[in-house]
Amino acid sequence: MTKRATNSEPAERERLEVFIVRAGERWLGLAAEEVAGVERGRQPTPLPHAPAALLGVVSVRGRILTLLDPLALLGERSAETTGNARPAFILALRGQEQLALAVESEERLREIFVDEIAPPNGTEAKIARGTFQDDGASVTLLDATRLFAAAVEGMEPRRRKRALTDER
Repeated sequence: MTKRATNSEPAERERLEVFIVRAGERWLGLAAEEVAGVERGRQPTPLPHAPAALLGVVSVRGRILTLLDPLALLGERSAETTGNARPAFILALRGQEQLALAVESEERLREIFVDEIAPPNGTEAKIARGTFQDDGASVTLLDATRLFAAAVEGMEPRRRKRALTDER
């Protein structure tokens, strides 16, 4: 949760509560308000012709969620290495896009100062708010609102594809 100072309070640094997880060797964070919960991993049902970052769909607490590989979104894992592996944990996200992330471990909840978030580097910019340091480790702070668009980037919209096949 983001907290801001009001006019009646002395100026205070803005804080953000962050849920930190590990995917591969990478530490990732998400604003706690974007996280719906963590579940033990289960085998996703694959979707045909899906990009490498889209592992399939899983049922979590009665909701069907699209399971994404955050390392593939960051360009650190390809379709060959992603494979059909069962993730250790599924991090369910809030929001209308019905998304979840495949992660190796659920770690901790931390409160950080927003002004300590450094801008993302080039490869992270499409899905990250930035990076921050936590206990000596660099943590990439993901932006949940950008994940799905990054996962399907470059895919042809279904409507356009159908129109092309109908013309033949």
